[in-house]
Amino acid sequence: MSEELNKSEPIIIIPAYCPDARLLKLIIEIHKLKNLPIVVIDDGSGKKYKKIFLAVEEVPNCIVYYHEKNQGKGSALKNGVRLASQRYPKNLGYVTADADGQHSAKDIIRIANSITENKEEILIGTRDFSSDNVPFRSKLGNAISSLMFYFVTGIRCKDTQTGLRGITRKNEEEFLCSEGTRYEFEMNFLINVAKKHIGITEVPIETIYLEENKSSHYNAIKDSFRIFTGIFKFAGSSIVSAIIDLTVFSILTSGMLYTSSLGIIEATIMARICSGIINFLLNQRWVFNGNKDTREAIKYGMLFIIQMGASGFIVSRLSSEFVNLTVTKIIVDSILFFISYFIQKHFIFKKRSKERKKVGVF
Repeated sequence: MSEELNKSEPIIIIPAYCPDARLLKLIIEIHKLKNLPIVVIDDGSGKKYKKIFLAVEEVPNCIVYYHEKNQGKGSALKNGVRLASQRYPKNLGYVTADADGQHSAKDIIRIANSITENKEEILIGTRDFSSDNVPFRSKLGNAISSLMFYFVTGIRCKDTQTGLRGITRKNEEEFLCSEGTRYEFEMNFLINVAKKHIGITEVPIETIYLEENKSSHYNAIKDSFRIFTGIFKFAGSSIVSAIIDLTVFSILTSGMLYTSSLGIIEATIMARICSGIINFLLNQRWVFNGNKDTREAIKYGMLFIIQMGASGFIVSRLSSEFVNLTVTKIIVDSILFFISYFIQKHFIFKKRSKERKKVGVF
């Protein structure tokens, strides 16, 4: 086997779409600091940018693969890892970096060096969003993203949108099997990592924003919606179900019959049955695109009973502490909302088919 195939080093993966001269400058700087293999993915940039990629190919130890059409950052990253894995089967892991100059060569090498010392956890380059040079839209976008990540996983992450990450060989399969083809892929991967209890190590890096980040192809509104589209759909489904649930519950508890502790539990059961049927149908067919089989219904039914019991029990216990039962129920069910989303996404409506470890078309 050739010396190239025997390299036991981290591989740097850089997806690029319509890049400027900063891509070539970054690669040259990386090469000067440390001669690591670099895989660049041209994600369908077109003929106009061919000269840049040809110049990149001239840098020693750097190869370029081409997508005929734009497939998205997620697809480019996964194809880059697949191809690097084939070309360098003994590599130690992968460093993913952006092509727009937001990551310094020094920080990229720093993450690469950390991979050789850390074979268990995921490494993410964390920027300082309190810096004056950070655009407002970037601060806001990351704040929302980090908050939603915390709600879904229970883990605090200061920079969920960073493109500078270190992926060890041990976590390669988890990376390749994470859903998404565009910007949502990076968040999906982090969520999957948290779900599998894989450690996330935050490595402070330089905070670089050039020209108010105008070179970025990330659309703060559209891509943020895509990243959290599952949560937004789930929220919509839950709001519809909650309206039905609260309406029935309020009607039943407005009289004397259902104001005792036992009556509150009975009212909760009746209201939850009405809303649960609607919620299951919406989640199965619209939110999670489930397989529509009996097993999903059985698993949902089990969660439904547990959540209903938890809601009724907690609300009844708190009824003596708070005057308004409806408000108490809203607070309790809001907490149960995030728990339910995580369980339904990862255990009830989980897709059985995962992306296979195949090389994409270039």
